[in-house]
Amino acid sequence: MSTASTVADYIGHNRNLGKRFVAEAAILSAFSRAVGSVPLCSIRSGVISQFVHREGTSAETIAKKHRVLASFFRYSVTRGRLKTSKESSTVWPPK
Repeated sequence: MSTASTVADYIGHNRNLGKRFVAEAAILSAFSRAVGSVPLCSIRSGVISQFVHREGTSAETIAKKHRVLASFFRYSVTRGRLKTSKESSTVWPPK
């Protein structure tokens, strides 16, 4: 399953639940563009960390990205698209 299609499904799922999901959709779309057209299962924690911790990113934005990506990967696991969450392997908050 491609990352882009899973992101689109997740955004649609949340909007169908009545959520506005604007900022979250922007983060997920940026993440999808950052990882490129790769299967969801091939994304490594280093790529996630690199996306979340881009230079100049505020601590608040880093926390928001972590929350959004953690929720996205949980969704992916519950839908059988991943065996385990990729986001849980990245450390937050930083030590």
